[in-house]
Amino acid sequence: MGEIPYKGLGMVIITVLVSLALLIYIGADYSESRIKNRVSHGNSTDVWWERSFILVCPLH
Repeated sequence: MGEIPYKGLGMVIITVLVSLALLIYIGADYSESRIKNRVSHGNSTDVWWERSFILVCPLH
């Protein structure tokens, strides 16, 4: 009971990292679809968070 819970801390860290990766991937996909939708309607206004998601995501 007096030892450091390495397994539990590792699982928490892995969960946080996977959650961040999914947030970035899904956010970039959503941003990309919003940008395409706006361009198809003739509006070229950029939103900073959309470009940031696309810039950060290595798959988009």
